[in-house]
Amino acid sequence: MVSYGEIHITTGADEAADRQIRRRAQSAELRQIVERIYTSNLHDPLDAVVRRNAWYILPHLFPNTVMTSRTGAKVSLYQPEKGGKSYVFLTGPYSTRNAELPGLEVRLIEGPSALNGDTPMMGQPFHVPSR
Repeated sequence: MVSYGEIHITTGADEAADRQIRRRAQSAELRQIVERIYTSNLHDPLDAVVRRNAWYILPHLFPNTVMTSRTGAKVSLYQPEKGGKSYVFLTGPYSTRNAELPGLEVRLIEGPSALNGDTPMMGQPFHVPSR
């Protein structure tokens, strides 16, 4: 289990801690965002929680990826419309597809993982491009 403030992630590394997180969710102390990802924030809309914590959540859902396209250029969530859905573009060892999180669409593009010189974000296997 890994925690980042209001975000709690089950990793499978510590089954007892993961079980505790699942029990807290069953007793309504936590809300599940997506599989393995929970929040202790019981008041804010889930899309706001996801946008605020995207850089903690995404490395656990999509390890070994690199921010690309508009996300890599700005190192921020791409929001084409004010108040609309946000987008993140990631390239890595995943088939090209879209993945949905509350308020956030992840556009996965199949391609190379990090190259020499790409910067890991927060010590995770999730990178900012150096190109």
